[in-house]
Amino acid sequence: MTFSKGSLILVDYVAKVKDTGEVFETTIEEEAKKHSLHDPNIKYQPKLISVGESWILKAVDEALEKTSVGDKKTIEVTPAKGFGERDQGKLERFRYASLAKMLKRFQLVIQLRLMTKKV
Repeated sequence: MTFSKGSLILVDYVAKVKDTGEVFETTIEEEAKKHSLHDPNIKYQPKLISVGESWILKAVDEALEKTSVGDKKTIEVTPAKGFGERDQGKLERFRYASLAKMLKRFQLVIQLRLMTKKV
């Protein structure tokens, strides 16, 4: 039986660049170690996803609607169903010092929001 819209599922994945096979993200600790991506501060575990609810990239969401428990799939994410075509006009350059300062502020905002969130 395939998943239906709104099904809550746990998904393990290995994300690769199609042309090179380079792994850039995974939920599997062994894979992270194998591809020199391991970060001891990350808890490697399946991700919770609500199928068909746009919690993830459109291509993955659509593929999961045709998937059942235990299936293994290779999903190609095209720009149209991912983050869109590359647009040089949308790229911004920052000096390292400026970027580091912005990231520090961003981390502070995230920490404050997490600390003040009511459960």
